Order: sequence, then C-alpha cells, then structure tokens
Amino acid sequence: RYIRGGLLVGMAVLAAVVTRSLTSRSVRPPAPASPETEESPTTATRMEGFTHFRMEMGETKFSVRAKSYTGKEGEEMHLQGVEVQFTYMARGTPGTSTITADESIYTPTLQKAVFRGNVHVVTEDGFELDTQSLVYRGDKNLSRTEDPVQFRRKDLSGSATGVVYDAAERRLELLADVVLKLQDPDNAPMDIKSARATFERQDGLLRFIDNVEVVQGGDRLTAGRFLVNIAPDTQAVYRAQAVDDVDLWMGGGALVQGLAPSSAGRGPRHLAGKKLDLWFRPDRTLQEATAGPDAVLTIRPGKGDPPEKRVLKARFLAFGFDERGKMSEVRGQKDSSFVAEPLPPAKGPPRTLTCQSFIARVDPASGEPTLIEFTKDVVFVEGTKRATGEKAYFDGTKSALYLQEGPALADTAEGSRLTAKVIQLATRSGDVEAHDDVRHTLDKPGATGGLLGGKGGTTLFAADRFEYTAATKLARYRQSALLRTGKDEIRADEIRLHELAGGKRRLEAAGSVVSRMHPAAEKDAAKAPATVEARAKEMTYEEGKNEIVYTGDVSIKQGDIQTTSPKATLKLVEGGNSIDTLVAGEPVEVRQGVRRATGARATYTPRTEMMLLVGEKVVLKDPTQELEGRSLTFHVGDARILVDGREEVRTQLIIRQDKPKQ
Repeated sequence: RYIRGGLLVGMAVLAAVVTRSLTSRSVRPPAPASPETEESPTTATRMEGFTHFRMEMGETKFSVRAKSYTGKEGEEMHLQGVEVQFTYMARGTPGTSTITADESIYTPTLQKAVFRGNVHVVTEDGFELDTQSLVYRGDKNLSRTEDPVQFRRKDLSGSATGVVYDAAERRLELLADVVLKLQDPDNAPMDIKSARATFERQDGLLRFIDNVEVVQGGDRLTAGRFLVNIAPDTQAVYRAQAVDDVDLWMGGGALVQGLAPSSAGRGPRHLAGKKLDLWFRPDRTLQEATAGPDAVLTIRPGKGDPPEKRVLKARFLAFGFDERGKMSEVRGQKDSSFVAEPLPPAKGPPRTLTCQSFIARVDPASGEPTLIEFTKDVVFVEGTKRATGEKAYFDGTKSALYLQEGPALADTAEGSRLTAKVIQLATRSGDVEAHDDVRHTLDKPGATGGLLGGKGGTTLFAADRFEYTAATKLARYRQSALLRTGKDEIRADEIRLHELAGGKRRLEAAGSVVSRMHPAAEKDAAKAPATVEARAKEMTYEEGKNEIVYTGDVSIKQGDIQTTSPKATLKLVEGGNSIDTLVAGEPVEVRQGVRRATGARATYTPRTEMMLLVGEKVVLKDPTQELEGRSLTFHVGDARILVDGREEVRTQLIIRQDKPKQ
C-alpha cells in the first residue's frame, strides 16, 4: 500500500532492458553499403542512422537505433542519440520499454554498456526514469548510476542519488537522498525520505535506511530504518517495520490508519519506541501493530475533549484492528502505566495507574476505551490518594475503575484506609464505592479526638456497602454499619459522615441505632464507670460541639439505670474522649431495678453515676412506695433517693403495704 509496487516493477524492468539488449551479441552494424564504410584491422567503422533489430518467431524482441555509430567489432562501440526498445514480461503480462540517451558506449569484452546524457527510461505500464548516466556490467550482472535519478509511475514518483541493481541477486539499491511521493485519491499525499534504500526482490523486502521520515498530511513517522515486506504472489504489502528510535506523530491523517484519531475533534497522538511492527490483511487493511521495547503513546486533547494529556507506557504496546482497519484493542505487556495530566485552565493532580499488563477494548468509531482489564500489582494514584489491588478493570462508559483481589484505598491527607472485596473509583468525579466486608479506618491529622479519632485514637468504619460523593463530601456506610473508636462503638443500618466547612465533620446514624460508650473514671475512683448503651432511631454527632444527639424512641442505659425519651443528648468532655453528662427529655422515664421515675427532663453524670430528674411533677414509684416532687436525685447501684419539693409543692410519700403471703 505504501509503495504500490511502482518503483519495484519499474527498476526490475530497467534491469531487464539493459540485460536483454546489451548482453546480446547480435547488436552489430549491418553490411557496409560502399567501400568507404569498410572497416580495417586498424580503422574504426563509422555510420550514420544506425538501426538493429532482433526477431524471434516473427516478432521484434528488441531494436537499437542511433543517429551515429562508431567502433570496431569486439572493441568499444559508440552510439550517439541512441534509442533501445524491447519487450518484457512483468507479473505474467508482456510490455514494451524504451531507453533513450545522448550516447551509449558498449564494450563487448567486459559486457559493459554506458548510457550518458539525458538518459530516459519509459515502460508501457507508465514507469519513467530520468538520469544523466547508466552503467551496465554484464560480467557482474550489475546496473548502476552515481548521478541523481528521478522516477515516476502513475501515482508514485521519487528521486535518489545513485542506483545499483544486481540482476543475479535481484537486489535494487538507492544509494543516497531517497525521496518517494505517493499520490492517493482517498488521502493526502505521502512522502518517504531516507538516506538510502534497498529492495531484495527474491525476499520481497524493501528497506529504507538511516534518517527515515514518512509524512502524510499532519502525520509524521521518523526512524532509523523502515522495512516493508511484499508478498511475491500478490505484490501486496503484508508487513511494515519502523526500527530504531521510532517516533510517530498522528494529527488526524491516515499514515497508520487506526492508530490515528478516528473521529472529528480528536487531538494529536504521539507513539514512540525502539520498534513499530505493522501487519496487514490481504485487503491491505491494518490488522495488528506492536510498539516497543519502551513504547510510549501520548494523546493530547482535541476539540470537545477533557483538557488533559494522557500518556500510556509499557515495555510493549500491541494494537488490534477490526475488519475496517479501525483500532479495537490495545494490550500493554510488562511494566505498564497510564497517566492523565490536567492541562490549563484545568486544575488538579495527575492520575496515574501502573500494573504489569492490561488489555483494553476500544470503540473503533471514537478510539476511546470501553473496557480495560489490569493484571497484577495494580496501583492508582491521584494526589494524596493511592489505590491498590492485584486486578482491576476500567469501565469507559462510566469512567470508573474497579479494584479487586485485596483492593485498598489510602488517603494520606485524611489519614484513611479503605478495604473491601471490590472498590470502585469514579476517575472524573472522584466518587468512591465499595462493597462486601468494607473496612475504613480514619486517623485524620489534627483531629481533636472523640468518636472520629484524633490524639492517637483511630476510628474504624465497617459495613457491607460504602459510598462517597466527592461533590458534597458525604460518605455513607450502609447495611450492618459499625463505627468503633477505642472501646466506643456505634451500630446502625446506615452511618453517614459529612465533611463540613473548616474541616470539621458531622456524623449521622439512622435505623436501629445502638451506641456503646465507656466514660472515663473519676480520679482515684475505685472502679471504672459502667458502659453507657444508647438505642434510638437516629443519632447525630458534630466535631466542635462535643455532643451526641439521639432522636426517636431513645433508650439509654448505664448499669441498672435506664432512661426512655423522644430525645437525648450526650455532652462530651473537652476533646470528646469521654461522656460529661446525659440530658434526656421531654418527657423522660427513668428505671432503676424495680424503681420507675417520670419527669420532664433527666440529667445524668456517668462519672459520678448520679441522676437528676426534674419537672413540674416528678414521680418515683417502686413496689413499696410512691414519691412525688419537683426534682429527684438517686445513684446507680445505691438505694439512696433525694426528693426535693423546693417549698413550692408538698412532697408526698406513699408507702404500700405488701399483702401477707398465703
């Protein structure tokens, strides 16, 4: 496809011209017409209007015409204004070729012929060649010229300085300054340049050597060598190789169709490596391409694309193409990496993914990946975030990366680490999802302590499902959600964590909320206070406020004291590492063993295990008595009760006499 066979066929015909015409010993002058033209042993023959034909089976195989002839048989012969015509066979088809030159010198003893001055070769199928000299050595089966050469055939043209053709080896060499131009009605013209070029017809191998440059439209390929393999039966190119420091710039042309952008608006691409190997189908569409070692593909944005530069690297990059020659698959083999770097005015950290190997399915129409599978040592980094796993896959339709087989996501800025069976990262929005055996630890630098860690404490979240929305900075833990800091823990159907302005956080729990808190003991206390267990429909905790608010059928218990109320607030000590007070109401019911007390509001201090119940009418009942007043104070595990009417109402004491047992 790149060469169209024109140069190759033309040069082979040229060699056949020289071989068949100049090695024939029948090229002799006709019998002399007068005594003046007879030659002697010492006198050369000179003739005007020289013509010679060679016939086979009634057909002219070749003819030689010249304006003048000088020479002696067996010695050097000079032809002026020479024209040679002969028939040839190319790919099984006969044709006629003509060579013209200002002069030709033939030395039979050396089987040497030299054409000089305005040498022009033309074949019936349209091949033409121009040069200033052409030398043939029959004894060596060589044809050559050191002069500049121009050639053309249909949509192919070119030039070189110096040509050598070895008929025995069927090898053609363009010695220097090689330039080929291919006119394609369906694409922009293609130019190929190199320091030199060779063609080995027997092996069907065309080599462009040193400083190779191939240009078509906005596409450009440079390499140390460019090799083209041609099928001997069809003369079609089935393989092409660019070797040594390969650089391929694709700006929307068709130099390597399929690798270049295939839809409007796509930006330029650059492929570099030690080697680029291209394989073609019999219909000349691109089937497969491999770049490497050390292959690098750089993709810059086009109109409508996200403002970012994407770089794909691997020891080897392999590209597969569909029946139309459009890229449908990319494979990275060994030490693969992908980097997406925002370009101004876009901001943000680059995204980097590394792995050992990957396979990407590509939409042939857009050139964008639809599915990428990453294998072994997968690491994704974005800013302070680092995600790892043994396997991963990328869904291009969702711009989401799924990590599997021991996945983990860490954020050094947040002091967090997330693990699960599967972790999903939305590469555009920054959203995160995880499911099955979710465990998320938080040790945020600068945290002041409390339920969300800090001061040496680490917070653990566990759930079946995890969702994080970057735009709202909201994390949700669903299905058997658990939060644990030290010995304290919260369980609920769902736990939500909001990042607030100023870096503070708000914690919310909903659905069958159960919390267990462990108050710090008073100094010199004989024993630690009992655990405070709270149950409610919902719970809210905000850093900075040092309080936990429970709502909806709230039940809080410590030791043998239990409160029931529609709302309750746990006040935490400074730093949030322990409970200061509990306020429940309104109304509130307090139970202690067989005792039952009701009032408007209850205030409980876990450190001292003392309860204060207040209201317009506070009532305490037990099996033997009933007390009523404005406030009531009693202790956990203590039978003492203090009832205070505050001189506003009469304190009433009712003692019930148990019935005698029968």
